[in-house]
Formats: sequence, structure tokens, C-alpha cells
Amino acid sequence: MIGQGNCTQRIDRWMTGVVLGPSTPAGGLRLRLYHVPIGAGQRLLRTWELESIPDQQVFRELVEETDSTAAEEAKELGWGTQRFTLSAETVNGAPLGSVALQYAATTLAVGEGSFLDSEPATRDGLVAMCMRNTNTAYQLVGDAYRTFLDVVNRRFAEYDKQQARTQATQDRSYEMLGELAEKRFEREVFAESKKKELEIELHKEVAQLDRSQMLTKLAMERLAPLIPALMNRVLGQGTVPAATTPREEVMAGILETLTEEQLASIQGVLNPSQMANLAMLFQDLQAARAGGKPGAAGPEAPAQNGRPSEETAYLAIEHIKKELLPWAIERIKEGQPLEPPTTLAKPTKIFHLFVGALSRQQYDELVNGDVAFNPAEKQAFVKLAETFKLVPSASKDATTKTNKEPGTGSGQAQK
Repeated sequence: MIGQGNCTQRIDRWMTGVVLGPSTPAGGLRLRLYHVPIGAGQRLLRTWELESIPDQQVFRELVEETDSTAAEEAKELGWGTQRFTLSAETVNGAPLGSVALQYAATTLAVGEGSFLDSEPATRDGLVAMCMRNTNTAYQLVGDAYRTFLDVVNRRFAEYDKQQARTQATQDRSYEMLGELAEKRFEREVFAESKKKELEIELHKEVAQLDRSQMLTKLAMERLAPLIPALMNRVLGQGTVPAATTPREEVMAGILETLTEEQLASIQGVLNPSQMANLAMLFQDLQAARAGGKPGAAGPEAPAQNGRPSEETAYLAIEHIKKELLPWAIERIKEGQPLEPPTTLAKPTKIFHLFVGALSRQQYDELVNGDVAFNPAEKQAFVKLAETFKLVPSASKDATTKTNKEPGTGSGQAQK
């Protein structure tokens, strides 16, 4: 048996230190011989129980018996190198040490002295090889299964983490939706409260407007008997027209005593449209007192020094700009004739009265200036005056100038 002599010496040296050495336990020890095949677990071959330290003869027999047991086992296994392990332990199982042994049954033909590190192709060797292969296959399957389980566990762990992140994102989304819903509710509540406040303010403004209209209506009802005399004062005559009835005589006496401050207060009650309407009514009243029909007294209203007062001119212009000129501008743009409808009868009549009371110089100052009208309104005003044939002539200017010169003509005769 190749290698057996070396193994005998190795066993002798190891057992001398363990069995005969100073550290040998007094209660005895146990020797075990294992066969250790490649890729397989170790296999117990034999056990020796030593109750005391043996003498030299017994020790030598024990070494030879251990060596021969391992050599015979290697020979029975056939070709190749077989590995064995000899270990020592106390009777209580405490390990004392071990030594590895290697036996080769024969040499290979391909190389003198080289050993095959596996069993030869004998029946027993093939069985051992099949066992090792089967064990290796099971180990590979086990490793693959463990690897598969590790991959699955990692995937499950990643899935759990992803689920946790998704849940956190979903929770955050729910929180944001809650916050948005809360803010939306707050905005709706604020909008509702603001709407109610605006409704209250609107009701207040409507109530104030109704009250103002009611006061204006009441004032107009109270001032209705005084309209003729009031318009006489407003238009600049400074005196009350001659009374025609006892009631007008009483009203004329009241108006004669009005001061400038009281008259200004009365004018403040009326808006420009109302003042323009009063001017028209005053013209009709004057025509009636002249013994003719409305408009018989002529288009000219009583004026200071031959022209309407500034207040009357301002009120008439504002009314014309508001009621008549926008319609005229649209008609001019469309190329339509300037024929006012019946709905514009009052502003048209006020336009007749106002323009008819102007001299040529006053008319030119009004239409050539940049104070009263913008360009579109100025164009519409001139077109209306030309359409209604109300443009003052130069002779009207001369008549107005003659009436203004003191000490000449009718003026001197009046004195």
C-alpha cells in the first residue's frame, strides 16, 4: 500500500502526543477513525475506548491496528486516494485533537507516483461516485432553491417598500385633497359672506336711491306751482312774470322774496334733465301768456343782456349731450338722415329752444371751441342745427348788439 509507511509514522507521532503525553486525561479517552470521501460527509469506521494510559506494547498494537484498518478500507474502495481522520476525545465527548491521513491503493499508468484523487471505476467506487454526485446534485438543487428563495424574499421586501412608499404618497394625496377641500370651503364661505355684504350694500344704495328719488319727487310736487316764476328767475329775467290767477299771484309774491342762496338750493334739487324740461315748460308758459299757442313767443328764451344765463346754457348742453347727440352720432356713422323719433321729442325741443336763443357769435363760439363738445359731438351738433335750420344769421347778431347799446333806439325811448 503506497503511502502506508508514512501514515504509520504520522499515527505514531500523533498518538504519542495525545495518548502518552502529559495532557492525557486520567479518566481515559476515546479514539475514532473516520473515512472522509470527496464531496461527502465523513463516515465512522471504528472506535477505541482507552480507560487508562496504555503501556508501550499495547500502544504499538493500537498504532498498527489503526493503520491497518485505514489501509484495508482504502484497498477495498479501489483506485485512487482515500482520506481518513483520526480524532481523540474524552469519555465526556470533549475533543482533544485530530490528524488527517491519506492512503493510495496503487499508481496510475499515465504517471509513476501520481495519485488519482478519487475512487477508481470499480463497483464500489461507482456507487460511491454516484452517491457523491447525487449528494452534489442535491446540494446544487438546495443552493438553487435557497438562491430562488433569496431572490423571492428580496422581491417581496422591495414590494413591501414600494407599497409603503405608495401608501405614504396616497396618504399625502389624501391630506392635500383634504386641505384643498378645506380651502375651497373657506373660499366659498368667504365668497358667500362677501356676496351677502355686497347685497346688503346694494340694498342700502337702492334704498338711498329710492329715498333720493322720493325726495326729488316730493320736491317737484311742492315746486310744481312755482315752476313758471322759478324758471323766470333761473333764465335771468330777475323778475316774476305777471300773474294770471290768484294762486299765481301768491306764488309770484313768494318768488319775489327768494334770495340767491335760496334759489341756488332749489336748483341743487333738480338734475340737468329736469332743469331742461322746466325750461321747455317755461317757454310754453310764456307762449300761453303771450296769447298764442306753445312756441308762439318764438324760440328765444328771456335772457340777461340778450343771451341765456350760464346755468341754463350748461343744463341745456348737458341734456343735449346725454339724450340727443349719441343718437345723432350713430345716425351720421350709418349715413342715415337726422329725423329724431318720438322718443327723443323732449331733447329735440330743448335743442330747438337752446339753439334758437343763441346769437351768431354765441353759436360760433360754442361750435368752434373745445370746451363743450368733443369732435364727434361737435359734428353731430352742427348737423342737427343745419338739419333743423336753426343756425343763427348775422342779422340776429346786429339786433342783439343794438339792444345792448344804451341811449340809442328803443333803449333810449324806453328810458
